[in-house]
Amino acid sequence: MALANIILAGKEWLWPAVGVLVISAFLLIKSYSRLGVPVPMRFGCAFLKLLGIALFAICLLEPQWTGQRAKPGANYFAILVDNSSSLKVKEANGKARSQQALDLLDPENNQWQSEIGNDFQLRRYTFDSQLRSSHDFSDLDFNGPSSALMTSLKDLKERFKTRPLAGVVVLSDGSATDYTSESLGDLNGLAPVYPALIGSDQDLKDLSIEQVSVSQTAFEDAPVRVTIRLASNGLLGESAHVSLIDKKGETAANQQTPLTADGSAVLRFELAPEKLGISFYQAQVRLADEPKALETDGKSREVTLANNQQIIIVDRGTGAKRILYISGRPNWEYKFLHRALETESQLELTGLIRVAKREAKFEFKGRAGESSNPLFRGFDKVDEETQRYDQPVLVRMNVRDASELRDGFPKKAEDLFQFHAIVLDDLESAFFSRFQMNLIKDFVSIRGGGLLMLGGQQSLAQGRYSGTPIGDVLPLYLDQLPSGQTDEDMRMDLSREGWLLPWARLRDNEPEEIERLTAMPLFGVVNRTTSIKPAATVVSLLQDGVSDSFPGMVMQPFGNGKSAALTVGDLWRWGMHKKEGDKSDLERTWRQTLRWLTADVKHRIHLEANPIPGDANQSVLIRAHLKDKEFSPMDNANVTAEIQPMLFGKTGSTNAAVKLELQPSAEEAGWFESTFVPRSQGGYRASIKATDEDGIEIGSSEIGWASDPAAEEYKDLSPNRSLLESIASSTGGEMVTVSGLNALAGSLPSKKAPVTETFSTPVWHTPYVFLLGLLVLVTEWGWRRYRGLA
Repeated sequence: MALANIILAGKEWLWPAVGVLVISAFLLIKSYSRLGVPVPMRFGCAFLKLLGIALFAICLLEPQWTGQRAKPGANYFAILVDNSSSLKVKEANGKARSQQALDLLDPENNQWQSEIGNDFQLRRYTFDSQLRSSHDFSDLDFNGPSSALMTSLKDLKERFKTRPLAGVVVLSDGSATDYTSESLGDLNGLAPVYPALIGSDQDLKDLSIEQVSVSQTAFEDAPVRVTIRLASNGLLGESAHVSLIDKKGETAANQQTPLTADGSAVLRFELAPEKLGISFYQAQVRLADEPKALETDGKSREVTLANNQQIIIVDRGTGAKRILYISGRPNWEYKFLHRALETESQLELTGLIRVAKREAKFEFKGRAGESSNPLFRGFDKVDEETQRYDQPVLVRMNVRDASELRDGFPKKAEDLFQFHAIVLDDLESAFFSRFQMNLIKDFVSIRGGGLLMLGGQQSLAQGRYSGTPIGDVLPLYLDQLPSGQTDEDMRMDLSREGWLLPWARLRDNEPEEIERLTAMPLFGVVNRTTSIKPAATVVSLLQDGVSDSFPGMVMQPFGNGKSAALTVGDLWRWGMHKKEGDKSDLERTWRQTLRWLTADVKHRIHLEANPIPGDANQSVLIRAHLKDKEFSPMDNANVTAEIQPMLFGKTGSTNAAVKLELQPSAEEAGWFESTFVPRSQGGYRASIKATDEDGIEIGSSEIGWASDPAAEEYKDLSPNRSLLESIASSTGGEMVTVSGLNALAGSLPSKKAPVTETFSTPVWHTPYVFLLGLLVLVTEWGWRRYRGLA
C-alpha cells in the first residue's frame, strides 16, 4: 500500500490499529465529557491525546519513506573551472580572483569535491579558449587569452551525449567571449549547471580602451581619423595619457585628457601615413602619473593592464585609382586637372582629347596619294589607315601602352572597366555610339565606377544627353530647363548638405570656409537647371545677381557606383585667381572630388576578413571575391594567401608567415574562402594572389585585421552574474554561492539524475515522528495539570 511516498509494510496490523483508535476515541470522549471544564479545553485535550495515540498506532503498520536518488557510482559529475586571464584581476582586498578559485579547489580546506566523488564519477575540466581535461586542477595557470564558456559547455554536452551526466559545477567570473544570442539554445539537453560566481565588482580601479574606430575621407587635411573611446572605473579626477605607436616603435601622436564623472573620455587623432597600403599602429593608454606602467616591470594602481592596448589598422589602399578624362576640345580644365593630380599617388589620370571633329572625306583633300587626315601632319608614328577623314582626331595622354585607347573611346567592357572613374568634359552625346553609352551605364551600375560630367557648351542638356543611357545615370533631369535666361555671372556657394561633406570643404572651420567662398570668382558658363532626381544631393549652389539659385554640383548613387554633374563650364577661372605663393584651391578641390568619386570603387579582387561570431580563438574567415575583365564572377582561379603576423614587441617564430589556399565557396559564385586561426594577439596582414587556370596572374591585393582577445576578455571587469543565472535557468540548475558548495555537494544525490535507485527508510526510525508523538502527549498532560485536573 502506498500513500504518496510512504509505503505501509505492516498491512496485517491495519485493523488492529483501527480498533485501537476507535476504542481510544470512545474512551476519550466518555472521559472528557464528564469533566467540568469549558468545551474548547475538553475538545483540545481529547484531540491532542488522540493524535499522540494515532501516531504510535500507525507505527504498527511499519510506514516507510520511499523515493528515488542517484545511484552511487553510476552517474558522472563534471567540475568546470575558468582558466582565462580575466581571473588575474585583483579584488579590492588585493587578492586575485584566481587565488579565490584555488582556495575553493584546495582539498584540505574544502571537502565538497570529495563529497561529490563519493556518489558520482567525478570529471575535472578547465577552459579558456578551449576545453581541457584535468586530473587535479594543478595545471591551472590563468593565462588563457579568452573565455570560451558557452563553447566549453556545448563540448561537454557532446562528450557526455551517451553517458549519464548528473550535473556540472562551473567556477567562473561569468566572462564569455564566445557568447551569442543563440548560445543558450545550444545548451538544450545539457545536465543541470550549478554556477558559482568568482569575484565581485566593488572598488575596482581600471582604465581601458573601450572602442577604436578608423575613418578615411577625401578631405585632404585629414585623410585618416582615429577615434578612441576610453572607459574607467574608480578613477574620477584622474587624467589619462593616450599614445599611438607605429610599427617602428615611434610615437605617431599622443594626447592627455581628464576622466569624466562617468569614467569615459573620447580622443580624436589625425594620421597621415607616409605610404599606401596597410599600416599598423598600437593605441596605448595609461594614467598620466604612471609613465612606466606599461613597461615590463611597471606598477600601476589599476587592477589589470591587459586592456590598456589595442591594435589599429589603417588601410590606404594599394595602387592608384585610374580616371579616364574625355574632352570634346582642348581647354583649360584639363590643364588644372592634370596639375592637381601630377603628384597624387592615389589617382592616375588618362586623357582622351578631341582636337577635331569627324568630317566627311570630300571636305578635306590631301596631297596626291595621301589617304590620312591632313590634320595629323607633323605627328610621329601615325597609322594612316586608322586616322581617316571620317573619324575624329583624338590625342591620348598618359596611356599605359601603345594600344590603350588607340581606337578612341573603348568599345569593350574589359577595356573600359579597367578604369575607376570617367570624367566627361564639353562633349556631345553624338560622340558615343548607343552601345558605348550603354557601356558607360554598365560601368557605373555594374562595375561600380564613378561618372562626372562637367558643364560646357556641349554638355548636359546642350549636349543632347536627355533620353540617352548616360542621361539616365546623371543626377539631373535634362529635359526640364528653367524659363528665361540671364547673362549675369554667378557665384558659387555650398548647400546645406555640402557643408556636411568633408570632401566638399577646403578649410577646417566655418569662418575661413565662408571667406574662401566669398573670394571665389564669378562663373559665366553655366548649364542652368532646377530639376534634380529624387536620390540626388545638391552639394553646391550657384547664385545669380537677382534672387535665383541653381544647382552647381549634384551627386547621386546609381547601381553599384555613383554619378555627379558640375553645371559650371569655366571652373578654370578659379585657378587664374591664385595669388603668388598660395596653394591652389582649385587643384585641391579636384583632388578631393576625384578621391570621393573613386573612394568606393572596387578592384577585380575584393577582400574581406570577417571574424567568426562566437569563436573564442578569434578565428577569421578570409574571403576573396574575384571578377573577370567584364566584372562577372570568376570561379576558375587559384587563390593563395600569405599571412604575415605584425606583432608589436615580439620576434622569432611568432612572426613567421603562414600560407593558405582559398577554396571556392559552395554558396556564392566568384567567392574563395579559408579560415585562419591567429596564434598570438596582434595585427595580421594577408597578401592575396590569384591566377587563372592557365597560371596567368589575375591580380593581387592585401587586407589587414587585428586579433585582440583581451579587448573582449576585459571588456567588463564586473562578474557577469546575469549570464551565469541564465545558464543555470536554461539547464535546470541553480546559482550557488562559493560558501554553499559544501551544501550543494550534500544535496546532489537527492537531485534528479540519469541513473537512479529506489530507497526506503522506516518512519519509526525518524526521530521527528517519535518526538512529535511525545510532544502532543506531554502538551495534553501539561494543559490538564495547568488547570488542576488529574
